[in-house]
Amino acid sequence: MEGKFYNSLYNGDSAVGIMLSMGITGGDFWTRNSGGQLLYKGVDIESINFDRPAAIANINEKQISAKTNTQTSLFVLRRVNCCGEEEKTMRAAARLILDDSGAQAEEGAEKIFTLTTKQIQSDKVMLKWFYWPKIRQKQVVEFRIYYYSATGEIDYTNPLGTVKYAGRKFYRFTTPPLEKDDYRFCIRAIDDGQFQGDSLDYIKIQLNKNIPDSIQNLQANTL
Repeated sequence: MEGKFYNSLYNGDSAVGIMLSMGITGGDFWTRNSGGQLLYKGVDIESINFDRPAAIANINEKQISAKTNTQTSLFVLRRVNCCGEEEKTMRAAARLILDDSGAQAEEGAEKIFTLTTKQIQSDKVMLKWFYWPKIRQKQVVEFRIYYYSATGEIDYTNPLGTVKYAGRKFYRFTTPPLEKDDYRFCIRAIDDGQFQGDSLDYIKIQLNKNIPDSIQNLQANTL
């Protein structure tokens, strides 16, 4: 059994232990013999706390719900087996976008979602994003990564690289060595007819070439 399910000074009655009724066992054993489902939420992947689920359901439940007070939310569902061992998948993820009236919005369903960056060397950046496709006739086949060029604007003609589409999931792309300090990155989905959206969303970063693994996100713009 994973420690986060019983690690408490109060015999399992931690925030997660209460939800799992661990207190009645004194935190000595896993209370869900058939396993369970844990729902986590956040504004984006970086803000999700995987030590504290937003909701818990039995393994055979077909629905699970959690409250949200943000306009954009990301949900990740993970199963836990009979021994209290949790899977670490990111495949069971869903996003929710609400309009100003609080109704579910359709706008932006074809856009890249929760784009984040991480400097992995003094001159390289790893981009990570989540993609949720609309139900449409044409199938997305790849993503193209565009970036700030010598002209001072993002070059939407010559991509920095491509990543093959493999369903609703998180994707990663590591850049080749970058010479400058400031960059903008934009990612677009390409369908099997070679059509790409006209999204101008980008993330702007600044490399720190003196301290590896350090990066500053200057801004993320949605246009």
